[in-house]
Amino acid sequence: MRILVLSDSHSTNIKIDFSSFDYVFHCGDRGFSKLSDDVIYVKGNCDFTGDNEKIIEINGKKIFITHGNIYNVKYNYMNLYYKALELKADIVLFGHTHKQIVFSENNILFLNPGAYENGCYAIINDTNIELYEKNMIKEIIDFRW
Repeated sequence: MRILVLSDSHSTNIKIDFSSFDYVFHCGDRGFSKLSDDVIYVKGNCDFTGDNEKIIEINGKKIFITHGNIYNVKYNYMNLYYKALELKADIVLFGHTHKQIVFSENNILFLNPGAYENGCYAIINDTNIELYEKNMIKEIIDFRW
């Protein structure tokens, strides 16, 4: 399983071949970036179309995808955390802050891939999460489905 997680591209041309991934998620602020029909995306505060959030189930895990602005993630993660609890989410993918972060709270994994316009994105594999910056691996975090 390979999942590409993007956010905050803000019209930056995405130069990643999506064909090597089982899923591609974009956590909002696409701007006018052309995305493949296979990309699952949510609306960010700079977008005009799309859903504010989506829930996808993969391998028995409930994945909650949102941009994060409606949960005020620039200030803290409490609103996002409570929403994840309410939804019984296993994984939360979000953006908005332009900062890469991965943390776990009450067995819920939270992942912000950072801003693609700054060269940041994340790849979730069967055994780890890779955080990238300018196409170089910045950090590898153990993760098991």
